[in-house]
Amino acid sequence: MLGDLGKAFARSGHDAHVRELRAGLFPLSVTMSLGFLAGWIVIILPWFAAGLLRVALAWSKDGYLANGEFVRAGTALAYYLMDTWYYGLLIGVLGIGLAWLRRYSARKNRYFVFQVGPDNEFRFGFDEIGAVVGITGILAAFSESARFFSVFTVFAAILIGIVWHEFHDKFLCIYAFIRKQHGPEVVFAVLEAIRRNEIAPDAKISGVGARDGGTVVVLSGSVPPLAQKELQQRLPLVVEWLESVVFSSVPIREDEGFDPRVITKRG
Repeated sequence: MLGDLGKAFARSGHDAHVRELRAGLFPLSVTMSLGFLAGWIVIILPWFAAGLLRVALAWSKDGYLANGEFVRAGTALAYYLMDTWYYGLLIGVLGIGLAWLRRYSARKNRYFVFQVGPDNEFRFGFDEIGAVVGITGILAAFSESARFFSVFTVFAAILIGIVWHEFHDKFLCIYAFIRKQHGPEVVFAVLEAIRRNEIAPDAKISGVGARDGGTVVVLSGSVPPLAQKELQQRLPLVVEWLESVVFSSVPIREDEGFDPRVITKRG
């Protein structure tokens, strides 16, 4: 359930809310497959950084690379993957689980909350906790050095989890751009307008869904006829990309085929 949206997510700001909603609203298959890809990319990063350094060092004084440098880089990648493929597979599989946990946190508003001062709080989703535990376990299981330097392993797991989170965000953003999917932005804007009682304050909205890339929003709950008319007239004027508003007399469910198919409810 999404209660106070201002405190609903681990990170503040409109963009952070939308990123979390993408993880919660996009189809499960998309969110989880991109979680695997983000985990695999995390393992490739060290080779990529070393490759950039190698190229920079191999750059000749005349401004071009020595012959065979790209061949050697490709060979180095092949050896690197042979040595680390199981890490890529394990972190990728873990990424699937982390994507599911992130989706769950976003949909249900389940976060670990740390209060700092009277006005500031930090929230961490289950995916962030799971990343630290899961990555630490993988490193400890396959590396004797990781078991010996246990404290540093936990810090490394935290860093890897942050990188995974960032890549997952980027891939979800790319998916939204390619599919022209503005559903999360529309759902967030509608929820904010309703939460502030700016539009139809007597309407009791229990669910908000989006379809057709966010051009249509679906509302369920107890909405009097006058409130329905007001929502249909005013929401498209204040919410970007939204063209029409329809109402459902039954609770919006994940399997009803709306796009995105996962519906965030407002408590």
